[in-house]
Amino acid sequence: MNIGIIGINIHTVDLNPGAVLHAWAFQKYIQRFNGIKDVDIIDYVPQHVKGRIGSDLFKQYLKQKDLKNAIKSLVYRRVYLHRFNKFNSFVETQMCVGKEKFDSYDGWEGIERKYQSLIVESDVVWAKHNGEFNRVFFLSLPCMKNTTRIAYATDIGNLEIGTQAEESEFIELLSSVEHISCRGKHSEVFLKQYTDKNVVSLIDPTLLLNTSDYDKICTPRRRRSKYLYCYYIDYDKRLIHFAKKYAKMHGLQYIEATSRITKENIFKFDRKTYNIGVEEFISEIKYADIVMTNSFHACCVSIQYHVNFYAFPRRDEYKVFDLVNQMQMQDRYITSYTIDNESDIDYENVDLILNNEREKSRIWLTKALEIS
Repeated sequence: MNIGIIGINIHTVDLNPGAVLHAWAFQKYIQRFNGIKDVDIIDYVPQHVKGRIGSDLFKQYLKQKDLKNAIKSLVYRRVYLHRFNKFNSFVETQMCVGKEKFDSYDGWEGIERKYQSLIVESDVVWAKHNGEFNRVFFLSLPCMKNTTRIAYATDIGNLEIGTQAEESEFIELLSSVEHISCRGKHSEVFLKQYTDKNVVSLIDPTLLLNTSDYDKICTPRRRRSKYLYCYYIDYDKRLIHFAKKYAKMHGLQYIEATSRITKENIFKFDRKTYNIGVEEFISEIKYADIVMTNSFHACCVSIQYHVNFYAFPRRDEYKVFDLVNQMQMQDRYITSYTIDNESDIDYENVDLILNNEREKSRIWLTKALEIS
């Protein structure tokens, strides 16, 4: 059996370590199933990503006549290039990527002869991108009909269906997927409104593996002192202020990092804080004394390594909230930017929950892939 994995993974606009990490983890996990010969990450560049990543963003934005982003890219060009090269190196050395490249709905003919099963995997693939649903992420191209079509831990983000036409389209797209699993309770409840198929919530691929898998790619400890690691996706001034104050009160070095460059932080980054690849991302969390974050995958890595962490809200997304609730860690989700009770995390209980969820995912995937 040959399997092709599709998602927002190796082509991530923000050079988000989590996006690459969940694809790597899922491929690694699937490769261990008996009877599977080859597992490829399909090299797909979604339309909403096209022209927004690369080694020379300045030229790309100029070609698109996007002067604002062209100028912005010049400011962070140097640190971005270092990070971009790290991401490319990780993909090239740690992941099996298919030889063909796709960047539209065209050119997929024959995909059913190469892969018996297609899996759209994790992340916010079923949200709208540039105001539209992406048919590739619903495995709904005509040539895909002769494959087994599986959705593993897909996410809808903050998707809302506003019109009858959108509802009809969404229902039609979901009908293309034979086996549907999603990530988080919010996505599960939402999807069940639009399909009669069984929808089950499963854990993110980063939680399927064990720490021994991550130790093989994790870089050595980067800092001698004890430190607080503040990692955010969406810029949050209150989170940053709170984390700095906490670090000072507890005698910890404050380390701040992100994957998203905005007008608020564009002049703050240097090679030490922004120049991290997937391997360094894992290391910074593994060795931190405490992590404060609004990143879903920073929470996942913290859970893997039993690191003390606090999660903070992020726009209208539910995935971080769903994760801490699933793991019975509700007290780690901070909305008031105050910590009333600094208790330790009961990781013994978390591990019991996590092992049960891993077994649930294994059984579901085994059935979906029809593996005996």
